[in-house]
Amino acid sequence: MIYLSISVLAMVFNGTVLKWGETRGQNRLLVIGINYLCATAGMTALWLSQGGGLPSRTTLLLGPIGGVLYGVGLFIWMVAIARAGLGTSTAAMRLSVVWPTLLSIALFDEIPSIPQGTGIAFAFLAIAMLVPGQRGNENEHGQRGWPWLVWVFVFTGGIGVVLKIFTEVGDVAENSAFLALAFGTAGVLAWGAVLGRSWRAGKEDVLRGVLFGVGNMVTNVTLLMALESVPGTVAFPLNNSGIIVLTTLAGVLMWKEKPGAWGYAAIGAASLAIVLISL
Repeated sequence: MIYLSISVLAMVFNGTVLKWGETRGQNRLLVIGINYLCATAGMTALWLSQGGGLPSRTTLLLGPIGGVLYGVGLFIWMVAIARAGLGTSTAAMRLSVVWPTLLSIALFDEIPSIPQGTGIAFAFLAIAMLVPGQRGNENEHGQRGWPWLVWVFVFTGGIGVVLKIFTEVGDVAENSAFLALAFGTAGVLAWGAVLGRSWRAGKEDVLRGVLFGVGNMVTNVTLLMALESVPGTVAFPLNNSGIIVLTTLAGVLMWKEKPGAWGYAAIGAASLAIVLISL
């Protein structure tokens, strides 16, 4: 579970980096572009340090597919934030854990125990609880943007599916090559959008992009390592539950956010999910 714990902490770190940026009026696209540039460089360097060479066909196929899902999914998420609010969009992203979880059960026969199954149910409940508390976050035009939330759900879930499939059919020794291809593909999409607009690079945006890129590498490397020994039915719900608890608490402690009744209920359900899934 150590790798899964590190993955959760790295994701929470990235969440605080983005939150810090939002309070400073960050250039979102630039931060994301620098993130992928940094992550691609880091994973490529790691791959070369391990001997490099041409990856297998499985890695060459799944890496870019994951990258497209990362890149397009991120853009859809940004549109959803504008149309339906940050909280609701993030909840839709977290709820997408259902896809890799069901895949693990259907294709890889990863049947959870009764306590774990109960914990998984509480994990989904915790994610669903985040939506009612955020329904007031529509933009000034009153657009709810529910179709965009559906696409967030589909694309983000697709990322988890690709990660799970790679750990099952890919070569573990090519984890760094797989992530380098995924980050590189997503980076091409991100920079295509960045360069198509007028922008100015601020020092803080560059710093946030680098920090986010480092966190992105740690999150995905450790998640892949966790999936080698932890069933997807346990790893994905546990990962999301931990992120819900810690990011919500970070918002309360660092930015004096008020989750409300639904938010605190989600923390309780997620905490219970963590206990049950860990049994």
